[in-house]
Amino acid sequence: GLRNSVVALFFPSKEVEIAERGILCSNGPEYIDIGKSRLNDIYMGDLQTITMSIDHPYYVMEKNAVYTNDMSTLVRLTDMTASEFKIPNTVTTIGETAFAGSMLETIIIPDNVKRIERNAFAWSNRLDSVTLSDSVEWVGDNAFLNCSISEIYMGKAIWEDPGHIGSQSPLVAIKISVHPEHPEYQVYTGSLYDTEYVGLLCDKDNNPLIDGLYWYLYEKTNN
Repeated sequence: GLRNSVVALFFPSKEVEIAERGILCSNGPEYIDIGKSRLNDIYMGDLQTITMSIDHPYYVMEKNAVYTNDMSTLVRLTDMTASEFKIPNTVTTIGETAFAGSMLETIIIPDNVKRIERNAFAWSNRLDSVTLSDSVEWVGDNAFLNCSISEIYMGKAIWEDPGHIGSQSPLVAIKISVHPEHPEYQVYTGSLYDTEYVGLLCDKDNNPLIDGLYWYLYEKTNN
């Protein structure tokens, strides 16, 4: 796929297939016109603006974002320089890389959203505060990877990998909270554990955990 040193990228008016991870540019482009093509796992570190054909067969563009035609999935933020964004009440899914690399500083996920797909907010290194509605059911792998999150409310959602909440270098401490009746997680002394206090899922100091493993505690945490 395309890599670095691309200034602008234009797709023709006919549909072009963009393969998974087909466009990965840590430096550029700043602008892309997708024409009538589908967006699929695109990350561009310097991206500022996205445009598309007005008669796109799959997407509509409203309020600085690309959506599926029925407005149920938020596919991609188009103004990557925005510091805030209000998610419309039609959206039930935030798609893969929808806000990846954005300059958002805070985000509130409303009641209508049920799923946040993988890498949805990844590499948004200004993102400091995240609040999930209790209606969110699923958060995909690395959804908030390499963000500067200092505070997050996880709601009742099940996270594919809760050990990767905002972790970045340099590491920053993170204030974690969950719904008191969360089916799988609870917070003790600032860190995230499973409901039996056996598996440490996310350290309050945001130290990265080994993928696929828990740090098991030898003594049960005191009440």
